[in-house]
Amino acid sequence: MRDNLIFSGIDEPVPMEDRGGTANREDTEATLKTFLKDVMGLEDMEFHRVHRMGSHTPGRPRQIVAKFVLFKDREKVRQMAKEKLVNTRFGINEQFPREINDKRKILYPTFKAAKRQGKSARFVRDRLYVDGRQVFADGAERTEGHNGRGENRSVPRGQDGSRRGTERRH
Repeated sequence: MRDNLIFSGIDEPVPMEDRGGTANREDTEATLKTFLKDVMGLEDMEFHRVHRMGSHTPGRPRQIVAKFVLFKDREKVRQMAKEKLVNTRFGINEQFPREINDKRKILYPTFKAAKRQGKSARFVRDRLYVDGRQVFADGAERTEGHNGRGENRSVPRGQDGSRRGTERRH
């Protein structure tokens, strides 16, 4: 899933029954390439696989999952989306395993509340950071800083919780 992005809001053709009783099939890769060219100004992207996922809901297009050949292209699309898709009906997200999606789903109401309050809130995989502090599903915050690699820095502590006795001795 590392090379995948999920595109939402891209219209899909209305299935029309032909004389043989089967629906016309969409060329999803061509649809995505047209979107990338027309909306984002990107061309020459190569994919291993492109398909729609989920079931049909009237009036709402299904999401498109695209597995990029080059991770560099995936990241280029993801970065361009931040500036090109602001205030549009389109969205681009990373695809995560179900376990991570479940954790993010639990934290999402906290994320929305923080955004409404004007706070800086962002997800890093399955972790939520509000104003630089990691927030957990129980609402607790941790004061350790985020080092930008998906890890937390922590300060060694003594048995009583203080820093006393943790200095190196030479």
